[in-house]
Amino acid sequence: MKINQITLTDLRRMNGREGLILQGCGGETQEWVDGINKMLTDKGILLDDTKFENVSVFQNDGVTCILYPFEDVHLDIGSLQCGDCRHLAVRLCGQQAGRF
Repeated sequence: MKINQITLTDLRRMNGREGLILQGCGGETQEWVDGINKMLTDKGILLDDTKFENVSVFQNDGVTCILYPFEDVHLDIGSLQCGDCRHLAVRLCGQQAGRF
């Protein structure tokens, strides 16, 4: 498991890459990574015993955000959706990383 610290500038330079960004991730990053890996595995979204191994953490307007890149994982992307995101903003990012 590797947790990288990046800046918004680094994020803006990630053109053409896709991933999941969670905003408002207070507390221990490792707990977030373990929890998301377990939740997505239990829901059948992470496939073939893959899990997020390399994540990146950055700050946006004083809020801790975690980027889970889609490289090196097998996903049922059609099942990845957010129904009730009042407490947790979830974004699929790709070309739109420059918006931060």
